[in-house]
Amino acid sequence: MRILLIHNKYQIRGGEDKVFEQEFELLKSYGHDVEMLLVDNDGIKSFKQKIQAALRVNWSHWGMRIVEQKIIQFRPDVVHVHNFFPLLSPAIFSVFNKFKIPCVMTLHNYRIICPTATFIIDGKVNEHSLKHSSYKLVFKKFYKNSVPGSFLLARMVEYHKAKGTWKTNVDMFIALTEFARDKFIESGIPADKIVVKPNFIEQVPEEKHLSNPRHGALFVGRVSPEKGVDTLIRAWDHIDYPLVIAGGGATDDMIDSASSNVKFLGNVNPDEVPALMQQASFLVMPSEWYEGFPMVLVEAYFNKLPVIASDIGSLSELILDGVTGYKFPPGDSAALRTVVNKMIDDPESTLAMRGKAARRAHDLYSASKNHEIIMDVYNMLINSQ
Repeated sequence: MRILLIHNKYQIRGGEDKVFEQEFELLKSYGHDVEMLLVDNDGIKSFKQKIQAALRVNWSHWGMRIVEQKIIQFRPDVVHVHNFFPLLSPAIFSVFNKFKIPCVMTLHNYRIICPTATFIIDGKVNEHSLKHSSYKLVFKKFYKNSVPGSFLLARMVEYHKAKGTWKTNVDMFIALTEFARDKFIESGIPADKIVVKPNFIEQVPEEKHLSNPRHGALFVGRVSPEKGVDTLIRAWDHIDYPLVIAGGGATDDMIDSASSNVKFLGNVNPDEVPALMQQASFLVMPSEWYEGFPMVLVEAYFNKLPVIASDIGSLSELILDGVTGYKFPPGDSAALRTVVNKMIDDPESTLAMRGKAARRAHDLYSASKNHEIIMDVYNMLINSQ
């Protein structure tokens, strides 16, 4: 099968960039003829380039031209878009229709229905744009604290909502979780156009760094309000157990106010994360926003690490309470403290969770399972033409 993958890279490499690369390598490893069309935000530096990029957000003729050139050159059987923002724009989907090539888009975030892409406004979940006009959010200055920038993103959401781009120009969407699928259906996208395919781990981690017994709690990720780190720090004021926080963003005030049991590592190389996971007893994810599909959770499962997480968004379905970890109400430090102590005080249950977490990872988040799902999507699209 000839497959074209399309992605607009982010200036700061993130999870979406990694998933795009993983899926490219996965498809190649199964013998498919795969090419990628990659554009890069690193070229947006000068004032003129920033203005050009801003004007392309809603409808980029430049993006349409380079996509058309690639289609003529490669002649794919199917096109898979991961990210179009900001350089390519939703206009590229009209090109696929022109050439009658089936297309699918992975919904890594909520950008097509929410101008913030995260449903976060002023540090809190805000679903206003789900069913109402995004323009009412512009003066919140959600994009780089800029009214003009926020307006352009709101315009993109509302223009393509009114135009029906997502109902008519995209053949199929891939949501990462059932929670995300439900949100997109709630926004008006037809349910039969959205399938669920989680992210995956390319290779099962080797158990090189196991301590026996494992000890300590671990947080991996950026230290920011929506990640619930403040809640985590408050909970740990009354927990006599070590906690390692691996991620940048902690302020001096946060570090100074934290319990002596809390150790801040700052930014950690991704290659060092398995060692941290294989030495910890459990992972904590106290997020207070709608996570997409956090790869750190899947990595934890593969590393036989149970997870304590907020009962919010996709985390609610990714954690099996009492089986692969525990859930608690987001922002509730007392409830978090309760489940942490439950994990600490019952090592036999925690040990059992390790095996169950690993089995769930192998059953649902392996490369082979991912390939099976994605090929079902591609074949369905091609056969329906």
